[in-house]
Amino acid sequence: MHGTIITVGEDRNSLILTNSFLTPLGLKVTSCTDMLSIYEHVVEKPEAIAAILLESSHPQADQMLQSVLQKVRNDIPLVLIHDTIGDVPESMQKNTNVYYHLFKPLSAKKLVSVVESAIEDYQERQRLEHLIQQRTKLYGMVEESIFTFRTLEEVQTLAIHLATLFPEPERVIIGLMELLVNAVEHGNLEISYEEKGFLKENGVWEQEISKRLSFPKYSNRRGRVYYCNSTEYVEVTVTDEGPGFDWQKYLSVDFKRLSDNHGRGIALSCSISFDMLQYSEKGNKVTCRIKHPFQEEAADENLMKTGTFE
Repeated sequence: MHGTIITVGEDRNSLILTNSFLTPLGLKVTSCTDMLSIYEHVVEKPEAIAAILLESSHPQADQMLQSVLQKVRNDIPLVLIHDTIGDVPESMQKNTNVYYHLFKPLSAKKLVSVVESAIEDYQERQRLEHLIQQRTKLYGMVEESIFTFRTLEEVQTLAIHLATLFPEPERVIIGLMELLVNAVEHGNLEISYEEKGFLKENGVWEQEISKRLSFPKYSNRRGRVYYCNSTEYVEVTVTDEGPGFDWQKYLSVDFKRLSDNHGRGIALSCSISFDMLQYSEKGNKVTCRIKHPFQEEAADENLMKTGTFE
C-alpha cells in the first residue's frame, strides 16, 4: 500500500488516538479539523491520498463530501466514523464513495482491518484498470467462448481477458473480479461470510485460500465461465461447484454489515458494473449482462438489477 491517510474530526485528542491506531499500516497520516485544511491537502496532490477517515458528526461533513469527492476527486476511499449506528443517514449508507462505516468506541484492530481493506480494494481496482488499458480490446471479435478457473491467479488473468470483451472494460472489471473470486472462495472453497471477515481481520485470507485449494475435498473443483456476445447484449455466466449461498441479502449494502471489512462486492457489481445481475435460486450460478452501446431501447424494467431463473 502507498499514499497518505487523512483523518478529519473536531476533537484533536480523538484524532490523535485514531492516528495512533493507524500506525501499523506504515502510511503517512495527516489530521484536519476544518473544510479548508482538508480541501488544501486534496487539491495539492489528490493522487497521493490513500483514504479519508471522516467523523460524520463534524458540522461540515456533508460539505466535505460534496466539495472534496465530487469536485476534486470522486474515487477517494472514504471511511465514515459515527458515534452510534443510529447516526448513519440513509444517503450515506447508499453512497458508493463510502467504502465502510465504523462506530465508536473504535477498536484498533477493527480500524486497521477496515482501513486496510478500503485502501487495498481501491488500489487493486487502479492496478486492474491500468492492466486493462495495456491490453488489446477484443469487444466484437468473439461471439461465444467457455473458460474454466480454479485459483485466484487464474481469476485475475480471466477477469482481465473477459473485460476486454465488453464495450467498457474499466466499468466491468471490478464486477467480474468480484463474481469470479466469490466463485472460488465462497463457492468452491466454501469459506463463509463470517470466516472471511475473521481471515481478513487477521491478515491470513490468501493463506487460507491456498491451503483449501490443496484439500482433497476442494482440489478438483473448478469454476466455469460462459461468454456470449449476442445482437442485444454481452453476457457472462459464472458457475461454481459449491453448495450455493443466500445471495438475496448481498444485493445491497445491508445496514447491519456497514462496519464489516468486506461484503460490498455483489452490491457494487449490481449498481455499477452491470446492467443486469441474476442468480440461480441455489446461488452457485450468476449471469451478468451489459447492453451494447448502440442499443437505443430503454432497459427492460423486469430485467433490471436482480432476479432469478431456473
